[in-house]
Amino acid sequence: MPKRQIVTAFLFAFFIAAPMAHAAVAGRVLEVRGKALAWPKGDVTAKPLVLTVGADVPEGAIIRTAEGATVRLVMQDKSLLNLGPSTELRLTRYRVAAKEKKRSVGVRLMAGRLWARVTSVFGGDRNFAVQTENAVAGVRGTEFVVDVDKDGATHVTVLSGAVEVGVLGTETMTLLSALQRSVVSAGGRMNNDAISAQQARALASSLGANELDSQGAADRLDSAAASGSEQAAPADSVEDAPAPVDELEDATKLPVDLDPATGETRVQGTIEVRP
Repeated sequence: MPKRQIVTAFLFAFFIAAPMAHAAVAGRVLEVRGKALAWPKGDVTAKPLVLTVGADVPEGAIIRTAEGATVRLVMQDKSLLNLGPSTELRLTRYRVAAKEKKRSVGVRLMAGRLWARVTSVFGGDRNFAVQTENAVAGVRGTEFVVDVDKDGATHVTVLSGAVEVGVLGTETMTLLSALQRSVVSAGGRMNNDAISAQQARALASSLGANELDSQGAADRLDSAAASGSEQAAPADSVEDAPAPVDELEDATKLPVDLDPATGETRVQGTIEVRP
């Protein structure tokens, strides 16, 4: 099998792992603005729960934000996920072995925008993957944003670190570094270009990325745990759930850098999908 095909298959494997024996806690809600719902078992035909600050979110859960709403999660590996308005995301796989410093994460973005700051303390390559309808991005330690809109194109922009982007079902892949962007059309065509530092700063600012700090979030999580975590409240009805997204805003993308202390890459980037 050609190397590129092996890499793409490796990234895709995050999403076809054997079913989990139990739903481990993947992370906890750090902040909610507006209305956000969750289906802990990933079954959207079941009654959803209204997310509240401090609520645990299990592996396999589907989260959906309403128009104008946002949610921030701090994960077990101290990575941060920020879901934008009208976003739908599934935590397909979130396995962390802190003592062994091992991680296997697969996140599926169906609609909307996802910003993530992925910690780089875990060994191995591309142990954190984000998949959209037509692309998959593998990272180690990075910051990036993923957008999905009605056109079906996926845009990946790196702010710091490095992101490997592959087109699903093909051997096409590319490695992006700081201030580089890859656009994968609905038909699987990939085009690469660059963005300015000003564009990167504007995107990070629009998503609140400049306010986020991994250790600060982890401290807040520990504090919440000590006082007893809040549980997500049941929604009044399934009809209260935010409707699936028909149309989403365009998004610009972010950069990649090298951690001088560890020599590991840390990625900030954006993935934009147009279904």
